[in-house]
Amino acid sequence: MNLKLFLPALLLAATASTAATAAVVKAGSGSYADAFPGTNGVYNREPAMAPRLSGAVANRPAPTSDWWTRIISNPGETTDNLFAYPLGLRTSNNGLGLVYNFFKQAMVGYDPIHVSVGNISSNTTVSNYGDWTVTMRWGNDAEHYEATAGLGMPFVYFTKQSSQDVKITLDGCNASIQGNVLVINNGYNNSKWAIYAPEGSTWNQSGATFTSNLGGKNYWSVAMLPNSTTDAVATAQQFKKWAYVFPKDTRTEWSYNETSRQVTVKYIVTPDVKEGSNKTVLMGLLPHQWGHLANWNGDAKLSYNTIRGELKGFDTNEFSTVNTFNGVLPTLPFVMKDGENGYSQATLNGLVDYACNTNGFQDETNTYNDGLLLYRIVQSAQVAKESGDEAGFQKALNLVKNRLAQWFPYAQGENKLLFYYNKSWG
Repeated sequence: MNLKLFLPALLLAATASTAATAAVVKAGSGSYADAFPGTNGVYNREPAMAPRLSGAVANRPAPTSDWWTRIISNPGETTDNLFAYPLGLRTSNNGLGLVYNFFKQAMVGYDPIHVSVGNISSNTTVSNYGDWTVTMRWGNDAEHYEATAGLGMPFVYFTKQSSQDVKITLDGCNASIQGNVLVINNGYNNSKWAIYAPEGSTWNQSGATFTSNLGGKNYWSVAMLPNSTTDAVATAQQFKKWAYVFPKDTRTEWSYNETSRQVTVKYIVTPDVKEGSNKTVLMGLLPHQWGHLANWNGDAKLSYNTIRGELKGFDTNEFSTVNTFNGVLPTLPFVMKDGENGYSQATLNGLVDYACNTNGFQDETNTYNDGLLLYRIVQSAQVAKESGDEAGFQKALNLVKNRLAQWFPYAQGENKLLFYYNKSWG
């Protein structure tokens, strides 16, 4: 039994609300509620808000466990601690803050680099997402700007649907204008950055704020330069080849060969070339990826230090990893004989019986707590089965069956031991 079976139904914490009339929705031999059934003691709370989704994903189910989920689930105006490796991101109602967070400490309390457009201000929404990228939006359908960031990607890619100027506000660091590129030498944690407007456009400076009309175009990008950078201006010029190749989509495909026991995962970026002749993005690979590359003859172009190890940059839109998977042993095999090396079958049987008799089940509970208790009984059942304790196995199995039989059916008026489908979160 997988504990994750119980987790999707965990109701998010929020203030208590009055229960709506919930219909009984049949699902096989069970059923669930389609409206909030009311609180159950200190449990059962409705989500504080609908997910902040817009654009192409406005009607898609809301991912609730991704690295960027806080954007759509935080009821406040600011979302901090979004770690994309090597970048740290923080959204607010007037733009995106960027920082280098090597030690994965909390955000620094200010945005060393803050990106916005004119006076556009709104709650941040998610307008698109791929398998490891997310596109954030500020504004409305008529006037907005967007930023796309991805795990392991040193770039953040921006577009706007507005005639207002792009605005870069710096706090604690300085930039020099190098044609259409802003170069930052003294970012937080000794980081160095480059901000790319389209070729032919210019930047204007007023104190710590830089603005650009992008030469009438609608795209720009921000890159964190490698930790080893000594000449930021020169490195920024080298990075320019990747500055205008945006990730339109990111996806993974996998396959498993049972004979060789190998899992192959292919990572694919669909590029969107804004200008220039280059057609590949700068991909950042973490150790579990670059350490298991399949059929790769190229070298890493650069590297970054991250909390998850060295991130290596590769000039490619596609790569594959191969890992050998020999299976998982859920319970160690039974190898002892009764009385051997102090082993006692009676003692083991008693421990299984004790786990079943002290299961801790309560009527006022939630799916997370009950999932933990059920998993303990499932593990006890496996131990009993392996050791030949058939009575203990049946006792544990029946306990799990009976408890699940309490969870799976829903009847109108119930507010405990049930499943509830929240339509707004999908």
